[in-house]
Amino acid sequence: MMTRFWISWYQQTDDYRPISFPPSNAIVGWWCSGKSGVGFTLCAVIDAASESEAYEAIKLDWPEFTDNLIRFCEVRPNDYRPSDRFPITGWMIDRFGEEGRPMTEMQAGDGWRLLAAGEELQHGDELLTSEGWMAIPSMFIGERVNDLSTFRRRIPAKPEKLLLHGDVDDLSAIVDNFGGVSIRQCEDWITIEGESIRQFSQWLQQVADWREAQDATK
Repeated sequence: MMTRFWISWYQQTDDYRPISFPPSNAIVGWWCSGKSGVGFTLCAVIDAASESEAYEAIKLDWPEFTDNLIRFCEVRPNDYRPSDRFPITGWMIDRFGEEGRPMTEMQAGDGWRLLAAGEELQHGDELLTSEGWMAIPSMFIGERVNDLSTFRRRIPAKPEKLLLHGDVDDLSAIVDNFGGVSIRQCEDWITIEGESIRQFSQWLQQVADWREAQDATK
């Protein structure tokens, strides 16, 4: 008989994502809720026969996991789903056995990214409420995101072209293979001039933000 567990642990790696996508079937859904000096804070809904099997399911996709990194492990009802702070999207929808809630869905490349704990709220950011996404009140601007609410921020759409010295280079391949591009390859595409470096740096930040928005939906 399967039991549904609600588990949180510290992930002490630079890349907190599982090694396979989607993760093993035991992982009904998982989220990164923040970062501290100990590591990234991950949470997951896991269906397993026992607590030890739930830990083994985590190790399949996060091999660095050890029991001493557990924050909590709680038994929940078999139909348990977390609060709207943890959006159910993509592959999770089928595993939870229900339709996703439109107000929490963020499709890849839709121009938004979720804010991490500690980021400073800005004008234009939105808060996820029971009524859907809403603009944050002005009194919140300048405050820092905590672990109690979910916020998002508008970012540029997928950047595909970069204009340098009047020449347009189609660099969409970098976006699609972002992790495999070397610094030397980047240097080959630009001239060593201050304005080029500045423009290219801004473009890379747009790519990183767009990638983050995609990862938030996985």
